[in-house]
Amino acid sequence: TTSAMQEGQSPRVLADRASVSFLKRMFTIRFRQELTNADDDVTHIVTTPGETDALIVDATASQSLHSGGSKRVDRASSARNQMRSLYAALDEYVNTLIDYRREEDSTMVRARKRVWLEDPPQALTIYLQRVHFNREKAEAEKIHDALYFPVELELGCYLHRYREEAMRRRSKLEKVLNEISGLESLLYELEYDVDDLVQA
Repeated sequence: TTSAMQEGQSPRVLADRASVSFLKRMFTIRFRQELTNADDDVTHIVTTPGETDALIVDATASQSLHSGGSKRVDRASSARNQMRSLYAALDEYVNTLIDYRREEDSTMVRARKRVWLEDPPQALTIYLQRVHFNREKAEAEKIHDALYFPVELELGCYLHRYREEAMRRRSKLEKVLNEISGLESLLYELEYDVDDLVQA
């Protein structure tokens, strides 16, 4: 402290800096954002690091690769999958398609944006965006539906250090979910076929 004061730094300034440093370690989310071709080509367009103090996710998302939610919601789906899920919101936040202007020729291309968390902070802040634009009414409306969230949030599939394994599992899981969705649709149709036969 004495040497710091000799350099013109008061104890108050040092305390403020220590406080800011503590809060930064406590709440700052370090992430790595990568853009690839929309067809998931391994060629990277750009990769950039970044920091934020909160994740702002879309609470209107209704399906999740991580939680096993099905794209089709009907009688065969569980009550949990009928709810919007925090995992679904995170999945949409970390993996989405966007329009990207290439720097070399200013051409607009379709790109896939992925966000990988470097190291989760001690306190992870997530804001839920519940406002949804209704195209039929041409106005914004707030979604009040229930949102499912687990008691313990598993973040392994969102961490950059597990990137390769996470992408492999997501790809495999997506294929399985598509197969399940197709089987659910077939089951739904067959159930109605049976009902028609009984009524006939």
